[in-house]
Amino acid sequence: MYDYPNPKDCFPNTNISGGICYFLWNNDYKGDCTYTNVVNGNKQSAIRQLNENEIFVRYNKAVSIIRKITAQQFESISNIVYARNPFGLDSAIRGSEKKKSKDDFKVYTSKGEGYLRKTDVKSNLHLAYKYKLLMGKVLSGHIGETDSSGQVKVIATIKAISPNEVTTDSYLIIGDFDNQQEAINIESYFKTKLLRFLLLQSLVSMNISRGNFRFVPLQDFTSKSDIDWSKSVAEIDAQLYKKYGLTEEEIGFIEGMIKPME
Repeated sequence: MYDYPNPKDCFPNTNISGGICYFLWNNDYKGDCTYTNVVNGNKQSAIRQLNENEIFVRYNKAVSIIRKITAQQFESISNIVYARNPFGLDSAIRGSEKKKSKDDFKVYTSKGEGYLRKTDVKSNLHLAYKYKLLMGKVLSGHIGETDSSGQVKVIATIKAISPNEVTTDSYLIIGDFDNQQEAINIESYFKTKLLRFLLLQSLVSMNISRGNFRFVPLQDFTSKSDIDWSKSVAEIDAQLYKKYGLTEEEIGFIEGMIKPME
């Protein structure tokens, strides 16, 4: 099996989101597969079990990274990612420009911010009174394609939001916290290259859902955490690389693929 994550490596003038893959199928063969990544003309092959995970990991070099992370008393952050549209607000909703009542909620939409009455929130009203993280549910860019620097951003929008603030179906909601600092800490985590790299490994379409966080480890976002969340995003990444025992080669692979997001 040969895989070209960036379709422009095969067809420079054609946009084929998702990349190009071709394979030789022998119906009588039982066993592992020789799988080759081709990125910018560079080939990297490995003998792989195609069913090692629930979803096939595209990059050979990502496999060892995922194995190291999931081996350490792993709990996925998907456990605190809410299902799609937690507040029952259609993505077409915009809200009013100004509050009509002091109890109105601020609503984040794909076109900006507005205000809604409390009664407009159809579900998870308790979540509206918490600190939480919103994240755009659509991948930044096209799967497989990179920018001019050869990197991908993965997450388009990320923001810690406060009590009395909700979102439409344009966003995912992650976590619910009683204090603002924990929401700020998880925002920093979502900006790390490691998290976005792990998220990228399970994306199969432009839309991001809870299941796509299967390889992302849950962290402690309190002051008792083994990670110092007060540091810069790059320094937090360095702590995470050390925590999971990544090699210089593995770190270089992540750093080269994922665009900074300070």
